[in-house]
Amino acid sequence: MSVTNPSNTVSSDRRNGGSTPSRDQAAPRRLPLGKLAILGLFVLGAAAFFYFDLGRYLTLAALKANKDALRAYTEAHYAATVGLYIVIYCVQTAMSLPGAAILTLTGGFLFGTLWGTVYVNLAATSGAALAFLAARHLFRDVVEQKFGARL
Repeated sequence: MSVTNPSNTVSSDRRNGGSTPSRDQAAPRRLPLGKLAILGLFVLGAAAFFYFDLGRYLTLAALKANKDALRAYTEAHYAATVGLYIVIYCVQTAMSLPGAAILTLTGGFLFGTLWGTVYVNLAATSGAALAFLAARHLFRDVVEQKFGARL
């Protein structure tokens, strides 16, 4: 005896490549609150970056001008500096903001070649994973609607 669950109709139609519309497709789509929150964070972060001209701090001239203060702070608060550096680099990568090259050079300058490479790779990989997950969450429905038969 087979029991069918009406909630499985969409997934079974997608698996079989069928084009039978379900009742979910007939209703107008609303953007869920979670997607709006993620999209809002990205828009707000990018707007803040450009509004406050934070890119001016991500230049070689700014690094040269603040090199002594940065080194002194790193020596006094090494763990906090590492954590802050990784978070800043991760957010910059996740939001695809400009400045990755100077942040990479800053990592080598502050932490040395070996540890700078480790911290840069950790932050860049984490940021890229966050960017992927955000894009997947935000645009999954659109991609499935457009390319669903080919996926």
